[in-house]
Amino acid sequence: MKEMITSSAPGSVKLFSEHAVVYNRLGITGAFDKRAYAKVSISEKKVKIHLKDFGVQKELSEKEVEKIYTSIKELMNREATEDILRLAKKDIALPHVFIIGNIFQKFGYTPLKIEIRSEIPRKSGLGSSAAVFVALTYAINKNLKLKLNKEQIVELANEGDKVVHGKPSGVDVNTCFFGGYIKFKQSEGAKPLEIKTQVPLVIADTGVYKDTGTMVAAVGGLYQKDPNGTNSIFDEMEAIAVSGLKALKKGNIRELGELINQAQDCLRKLGVSSPEIEELIKIANNNGAYGAKLTGAGGGGCIIAITEQPQQLTKIFNRYGHNAFQTKLGVKGVNSKIYTR
Repeated sequence: MKEMITSSAPGSVKLFSEHAVVYNRLGITGAFDKRAYAKVSISEKKVKIHLKDFGVQKELSEKEVEKIYTSIKELMNREATEDILRLAKKDIALPHVFIIGNIFQKFGYTPLKIEIRSEIPRKSGLGSSAAVFVALTYAINKNLKLKLNKEQIVELANEGDKVVHGKPSGVDVNTCFFGGYIKFKQSEGAKPLEIKTQVPLVIADTGVYKDTGTMVAAVGGLYQKDPNGTNSIFDEMEAIAVSGLKALKKGNIRELGELINQAQDCLRKLGVSSPEIEELIKIANNNGAYGAKLTGAGGGGCIIAITEQPQQLTKIFNRYGHNAFQTKLGVKGVNSKIYTR
């Protein structure tokens, strides 16, 4: 009898301190209830990958997997980030193959059949790639009985995110793995928080794909021109994150919403908001939301709105012609089911 493992991991929302985390300020993220799914079973001879959302199917021999892994690893060792990003844009399956190759390097080759799908909007600052890579790594670990610990799974998943994003902080893969809420600081890393509060949330899409690299570079340019002024904004963002942590622990949704609004003010000062983002925030705040802000790098992507009437607000966004969905923040992290056939 063959075993098939299906794993799933939630998306990741940036609650506080986007951009400021790059400059060693405290950031807070939360897992939300849209998930990525990975099915893994033993194949015959070759590795078979089916990325269902893209209609992409690949079959790779052991040598082909090894060749791709080795070439990407060499580029990473040379810090040729732009070359890797260019290759990843041409081949959507590249990061998946790199994770698989990484595992084979450590544990030997096993032909695998892999199917991946996701409910999480792409290129919207919602940790879509991280959720896929966490689900994939977790499912392979379970199927092959590798006994990887939590840190090893997170590290392997982040290797995939490096192929897609260059130098990710690791906060998304930690959020997708552990679920709940994560606090993050560059000098301290990511730490799961013992907070059980689930926050009703609406996520609305601007319809504009974000370009993380461009936005990070723009904030970097601002910092170079005015380090004192920019540091002052970062300090304000960290203070808001600390207050946000207290509001989450208390389960005070209204206070959390007010702090979300303050965080958005800081993001405006950094210049990473946009007319499309502001339009969605205005709709949310004019229709009963406690607070709304962009999530992720800005310049496009999605906004989050905290509201006790998520269904009603979702319908209002839809009426204005915007894609939106209701969800919960602070949900469980990665999990898996075993099927036999």
